[in-house]
Amino acid sequence: MRSTVILIPSYNCGATLPGLIRQIKSHAPDCETLLVNDGSTDNTSLLLDTLPVCSISHPVRRGKGAALQTGMDWALTHGFRFVITMDADGQHDPADLPKFLKSNADLSVGARTFRPGIMPLARIFSNWTSSRIISLLSGQWVRDSQCGYRKIRLTAVQGFIPRSRHYQYETEMILFIARIKKGRVANIPIRTIYGREKSNIRHLPDTWEFFVTAWRYFWTTTK
Repeated sequence: MRSTVILIPSYNCGATLPGLIRQIKSHAPDCETLLVNDGSTDNTSLLLDTLPVCSISHPVRRGKGAALQTGMDWALTHGFRFVITMDADGQHDPADLPKFLKSNADLSVGARTFRPGIMPLARIFSNWTSSRIISLLSGQWVRDSQCGYRKIRLTAVQGFIPRSRHYQYETEMILFIARIKKGRVANIPIRTIYGREKSNIRHLPDTWEFFVTAWRYFWTTTK
């Protein structure tokens, strides 16, 4: 039985999905692929019957965290041991999948290159700051805490009850696995890709939510 499912939360990424799925099947042919359509309003729904993937659709947009949780619940129900999460917009290179497949950590997090000219300066500062805070709180070195390219051991998230339905879901996950489950976190070097795709990150609200999430986990897990 297949042990790993590749989980892709998608919101209005119909233009990039066919090419992404082809590459995933090329680099990880033994993995199942699950697409969670998070209330897209583009042509994603029309593509679902033409793509070689399993799919679940939210009737309305619920947020990236909610889409990831839907996918992990499905993976647990279907007996998978690991989930690899990838963004649908083409920023995660499927050629890096073999690196994740080889990792046996409880949580393997993609580590991008923080370099001007490759990553926007605002993102460099945000990622650098948040990664150091998360590393301090988790007690493990996390090079790129905001990266959504990850491999997750499903037993390491049993009992995980997130408060966020959006991007801080991924922050909560790192802290839960590292602080609550005492799991091992690994950093996987990956290619850094930035195109013209529109980011759904809300800079000020998401930054504030990050600090609230980090602070809450620190105080609720410190005795």
